[in-house]
Amino acid sequence: MSAKQGIFIAIEGIDYSGKDTQQELLCSWLKTQGCDIVSTREPGGTPLGEEIRQILLRTKSEVCAKAELLLFMASRAQFVQEVVMPTIKSDKILVTSRYFFSSLAYQGFGRGLSIEELVQIAMFVTNRLIPNLTILIDLDVRISLSRRRKELADRIEKEEKAFYERVRFGFLELAKNPRWRIETVDGSKSIDEIHSNIVNIVQEERRREKW
Repeated sequence: MSAKQGIFIAIEGIDYSGKDTQQELLCSWLKTQGCDIVSTREPGGTPLGEEIRQILLRTKSEVCAKAELLLFMASRAQFVQEVVMPTIKSDKILVTSRYFFSSLAYQGFGRGLSIEELVQIAMFVTNRLIPNLTILIDLDVRISLSRRRKELADRIEKEEKAFYERVRFGFLELAKNPRWRIETVDGSKSIDEIHSNIVNIVQEERRREKW
């Protein structure tokens, strides 16, 4: 895809895998390459999305798996309409922390909802927009949980180890499917090593796709 058509990069992984840090480093590096960057996150990225994010992560009410999924998808629909589509029509590069792969991993593999049905919903909500490249930062669940401070954790971050094992497995399964264009990096490495690995992947993608 030409840069004039816009480039879409997503960063995925379980909680506390270092997505935000690596997103910031990647965006800084891309700027040194002369790229015009839009950096955002999911759920959120829009005023409506940020309101839904607060409901999803801070509510004290019981939220069933299907309601949780549909709230995430509602935020995502607004995100695609308001942020993703305008960006890919420009010469900018969109870098987001999380996209619909998180719903497949968390609500699909984690909560046990049908992956096939989730893919159908995701394709409808996103107008079938799949990132040019998704970076999966893979991290052992034990390391992730060791970084968690329960008093600051949101509703989903407070889930137990078995849930996160299913989510991690889900991400790794998704990465096996070439349709999704997911590249995996080892999240147990140092911040600099992870960043270097991500830069190498992005450079190779730029060479291959000529953007």
